[in-house]
Amino acid sequence: MHYITCNRCGTQLSSDDKFCMNCGAQVTPYAPYAPNAGYAQYQPPNSGYTPYQQPYPQYPPYAYSTTYPPYAMPPYGPKPLSKGRAFWRGTLPVILFLVLQVVATLVALLVSVMAEFTIVFNEGLEAFLNALYNYDPTSTVLNGLLLSTTMSIILFSIMYFKQKDTFSIRQAGSPVVFPLAILLAIAGSFMLTTVLSVIQNLLGTDLLTSGLEFEDLSIEQAVLSMILVVFLVPVAEEICFRGLSQNHFHKRFSFWAANCLQAGFFGLVHGVPIQIGYAFLIGLLIGWMYHKSGRLSVAIIAHMAFNSGGYILEFIPNIDKVFDSIEQQMLYLFAPSLLVFIATLFIFAKTTLRKSMEN
Repeated sequence: MHYITCNRCGTQLSSDDKFCMNCGAQVTPYAPYAPNAGYAQYQPPNSGYTPYQQPYPQYPPYAYSTTYPPYAMPPYGPKPLSKGRAFWRGTLPVILFLVLQVVATLVALLVSVMAEFTIVFNEGLEAFLNALYNYDPTSTVLNGLLLSTTMSIILFSIMYFKQKDTFSIRQAGSPVVFPLAILLAIAGSFMLTTVLSVIQNLLGTDLLTSGLEFEDLSIEQAVLSMILVVFLVPVAEEICFRGLSQNHFHKRFSFWAANCLQAGFFGLVHGVPIQIGYAFLIGLLIGWMYHKSGRLSVAIIAHMAFNSGGYILEFIPNIDKVFDSIEQQMLYLFAPSLLVFIATLFIFAKTTLRKSMEN
């Protein structure tokens, strides 16, 4: 891996960086003709070599007078990216994500009400009022979520691939990172489920972690809910929060600052208080996995595996009899999951670090 030096502020950067982390200047590794432009000058491995510096043919002769020394000339290139602009660019996808959810929900609600309104012409006003009184919003919520998720995937995919060249993304690690990401996410899901169950038993109350309870859904609603939660929602959220927000924040903030920002937004958009805390932790973990691997597909698969963990526990036979007490939950579920989580986390970090050093 080669290194480059920003000619605007002198910060040493990786050759894969697209923006200077100190002053925000856009990095153009091979730009020896504009040393005062804020670009990063390429530094070859043999330190004794100095790139040939041509004069400035675009400047008239008077530019070299004592009145206008070269270092006082306005720099070339785009305006350096400030922290405020980087923060706004990282926040914009989150705002669009929320707007799409609200619009899709309103559209689904309007369509549902219009469908119910046809009862007036067929059965009369009384039947229409009875239908509204017994109205089940579950299907409307699921349809709205399906519409907003589809719109998010299309919009954010276009935004991501148009802006991908401006992100400092470096792939690291062999394809083994994909099964490691699945193990890491499922182990984390089991650990989280155990902790929530223990808190629920200690408080003696039911912690509502979702607006839709799986056992209360019809077969069609349950299938649609699983498709959304396991497959579609992870794709939309990963492109939005990790693919766009985290990368934009990372242009001017350190990795952990950018990771905490996107994880904080990821937790807030879930809305339900109990979800905000653990969604923040999930966002930190998946953001770290994306940063280490440089693959957005790893983040998407990890998110899918994490969401699948709850359904796996739902379909294990006699699961309620096994975990009757807190001690049994900690012994049979939390402890093995913790061991798998720590081991997989260590292997994942070592695999991506070794590949990154080779590059």
